[in-house]
Amino acid sequence: MTEKADTKTKGRFVILNMVRLTGLILVLAGIGLSQTSGRSPYILFSVLILIGLILFFFAPTQLARRWKSKDE
Repeated sequence: MTEKADTKTKGRFVILNMVRLTGLILVLAGIGLSQTSGRSPYILFSVLILIGLILFFFAPTQLARRWKSKDE
């Protein structure tokens, strides 16, 4: 593996992990906020949790698929 390809791969790995971490933080924030504030609408927290779940489970696979198609 060349140095340029190695750097590119490391950068993509970091991006994938940051996307997953962001999704996890959104899910935990949605759960935490729904437990602490009683006056806010429930749909707001549900949307926050849903976006976090989509980021955690589906965004990394879509990014990897997009990167794979560009490399080939």
